Amino acid sequence: FSAGTSIATGYVSGLAALIVAQAKTQNLALTAAEIRYLIVTATQELPDDPDDKPDAGKTWAARGRVDFVKALN
Repeated sequence: FSAGTSIATGYVSGLAALIVAQAKTQNLALTAAEIRYLIVTATQELPDDPDDKPDAGKTWAARGRVDFVKALN
């Protein structure tokens, strides 16, 4: 079990690489903004857990878990 930006970086950059690779197979050239949009819109929102220590509170808003299948579809 891991959490935080240290573990998230690998997942998000891996997903970005998969998106670029898939786009190339379809002869598409995506901008960085388009790749970011695909990742952000495919992110599953997670609720704030007030029992987390320290509690992230509202700073957790717009955060979540990347959904590889949704982003690639």
